[in-house]
Amino acid sequence: MSYKTKAEKLAEDRYYRKQAYKNDPKNMSVEKLKDNIFKSYLYILIYVMFLIFVYSIFDITGKILFTVLIVPIMILYISSITSLTEELKRR
Repeated sequence: MSYKTKAEKLAEDRYYRKQAYKNDPKNMSVEKLKDNIFKSYLYILIYVMFLIFVYSIFDITGKILFTVLIVPIMILYISSITSLTEELKRR
């Protein structure tokens, strides 16, 4: 059982708040916003290529399994892209 002092808990809380502040799109620079949008598009492209590869190899159960696993991740990246582009348009 780990025991943390009050100072350690406060330092840990401060660290997590700082990370959340840095990763919030409202606090990012324009270059970092563009970089994150590019990375999201790249990840979606990789997932689509992986799905095409899986569809060419596996039977129907494998296709359904990989579709169920990968499509929600792609949806998250697409929603990330939309929120980042909206923030970029505001600037």
